[in-house]
Amino acid sequence: LMASIRVRTIFSGLADVKEATRKASKRLSSAGRAGIYAAAQEIIRDAKNRAPVDTGALRESGYATMPDSGNRVEIGFGGHGNTSASGAYPEDYAIPQHEREDYNHRIGQAKYLIDAINAALAGRGLAAFARAAQREFNSGGGMPNKEVPSSPEEGD
Repeated sequence: LMASIRVRTIFSGLADVKEATRKASKRLSSAGRAGIYAAAQEIIRDAKNRAPVDTGALRESGYATMPDSGNRVEIGFGGHGNTSASGAYPEDYAIPQHEREDYNHRIGQAKYLIDAINAALAGRGLAAFARAAQREFNSGGGMPNKEVPSSPEEGD
C-alpha cells in the first residue's frame, strides 16, 4: 500500500513558514479524518453484505459514525428503530446473530462484523483509507459526504 502526498510552497519569511505549517497540519488532520471515515464506510458496507437476513432490518441498521475529536469511529448494528416482523429491534438480536455460529443462516453469516474488520485490516479498508486521505489532502476540502448513516439514531 503506497500513497504519496506532496506539499509545494515558496516561503519568503518566518511568518510564511509558520502559516504554511499551520495550513499543512490542518490539511493532514482533515485527510486523516477522511481516510478513517472511508475505511469505516468500507467496513460497514462489507459487514452489511455479510449480515444474516430474515426481514432485512439487521442489515439496514448498520452504521458508521463520523470521526470524533480523537479520530475514533463507531461501527455497529442496531438502534435505527427498525423492527423485524416479530416486532423485535435489531439491537435485541444483532449480538446473538453475530456470535452464535450454531445458527443456520440461509442468507448471511455469523461473525459478519469482525470478518469485515479483518478483511479491512488485510488490505481493502487500508486502501480506502489511503485513497480518501490523499484525495482530501490534495483537494484541501472538507469531510466527504456521508454515504451510510453516521449514527444509530440516523436512518429512516
